[in-house]
Amino acid sequence: ARKFIGVLFAIGVKQYYAPMSSPKPKHAKISGKALDIYKLDGGKLGVINLNNMIPVLGSVIIDIDIRQEPDIRYRTLLMNQARIIRAEGDKIKKRHKYCTRLS
Repeated sequence: ARKFIGVLFAIGVKQYYAPMSSPKPKHAKISGKALDIYKLDGGKLGVINLNNMIPVLGSVIIDIDIRQEPDIRYRTLLMNQARIIRAEGDKIKKRHKYCTRLS
């Protein structure tokens, strides 16, 4: 089964899933001022696609243990992404709030 890795946000009792994308060359071209995409380490670690955020039920959310990922390169990427997300959580939440106001 394919894993859909992303960031969860809560607004009141609703939860929203914002998918993440692995690093791609096109991420370097995206403006850092784009409010619907959050670049992780300038896009070097991928992006959070706030523009593709959807509401989710708690019953379909599955926590994963990154340390159990067998592919060491993917595991390292996920760990680095998680580190940036924790460190920049307030900035990401501000962007999330802005995007939810637009929808």
